Amino acid sequence: MSSPHNYTRLLAEFIETVCLLGPQQTSELLKEKRTIHSLQNDHVNFVISSVAESFEINVEELLSGTRRKNDRIIALGFCVYYLHSPPFSYDMKDVRYLLHMQLPSCYKYYNRIKTLDPGHRADERYVQIKSRLDEKLLSRNNKKLK
Repeated sequence: MSSPHNYTRLLAEFIETVCLLGPQQTSELLKEKRTIHSLQNDHVNFVISSVAESFEINVEELLSGTRRKNDRIIALGFCVYYLHSPPFSYDMKDVRYLLHMQLPSCYKYYNRIKTLDPGHRADERYVQIKSRLDEKLLSRNNKKLK
């Protein structure tokens, strides 16, 4: 267990960083480091990077972007969908933690991808992306399991 001295040192470092960088940059730095730490899991990293690649968005923009782009939102939905669905089957609370999202948003995005309609013109592109991702993610996971 950590000693109180370690916590005091940690808080002093934090305060010094906030004074040096400012609250906004400190927050962004912490969020970026937390995201990198979350991506240590090989499955999570593979799913997120595959989705980002499919949408031609870098991983940082996908997970921490502040712009409200439809493709980024749909891409997050794909991340939620694949992490929660078999064969990965993460609990939605874990998905929420990994993607730094609110639980209701996770369910909303999951359902958006789950209900893609191949017959609906607006969903055609996403159905094609889903088909490619299904093949890529499932074939990679099956190889790892054998």
